[in-house]
Amino acid sequence: MSVIVERHVVAGQQTHSWEQHSIDGKVHCRRFHFAVSSVSFAFSIMATIKFKALCLHGYRQDGAAMRAKIGGLRKALKKVEWVFLDAANLASTSETATDPSTERSWYNNIDNGTGFAYDSAEEPTGFEASVKAVDDIIAAQGPFDVLISFSQGACFAQLYLAQKAEQGPLPFKAAIFCAGFIAQAPSLLPLASKELSIPSLFIHSENDQIIPAAATIAQSKKFSGSATCLHTGGHGFPSASILKPALVEFSTANGLTA
Repeated sequence: MSVIVERHVVAGQQTHSWEQHSIDGKVHCRRFHFAVSSVSFAFSIMATIKFKALCLHGYRQDGAAMRAKIGGLRKALKKVEWVFLDAANLASTSETATDPSTERSWYNNIDNGTGFAYDSAEEPTGFEASVKAVDDIIAAQGPFDVLISFSQGACFAQLYLAQKAEQGPLPFKAAIFCAGFIAQAPSLLPLASKELSIPSLFIHSENDQIIPAAATIAQSKKFSGSATCLHTGGHGFPSASILKPALVEFSTANGLTA
């Protein structure tokens, strides 16, 4: 198991404004506006965001890959402590892999337990190993405030939270999901169908060609009072200029500030 920990102590600053739209009780943030000023009030708002986050990467990625993907966000949120965890299982190796050990999977569900497909209903292998990896990092480096997850990691994060909800209080104050989806395996459906109550932000792209937006929207409906941040950039986190104002609003609303 590999873990990346990053700590910042210097406060950053940024002005921001954003338009908010509500549909069926959920917040949809579509347009964002930024202006930089070294003495602006909104600069200080960015500096107040403070939480400790556990980050779960996507399929065929690892913690280092996710760290790189949100580099702009890490630089903007300088009071956030980021911990990036590697999934417990190896993924099926891609043709372009230079180091197969960096291609990880939270669980596998095709090709006799060696590959993964988001819409497969085959039974998973390696799921409990990844649950243990998250349990272990919480025990070793917790407590954490926020669970941040991407793609397959977001699918796994939902399952993990559902399992923990059956056992007692959730080990996070809030959760952020990007390009997630609902697991389809029969053995996972009791967890996947569970309604969860935790402040949550769902990020997805209208142009995602890997995980359809409808799949992430369906996942968000399992969480009461969830907010949604839409973007057009494809399968991944949006640019920091889009994501920062959404996180400012989400963090402020849920007490994730200094």
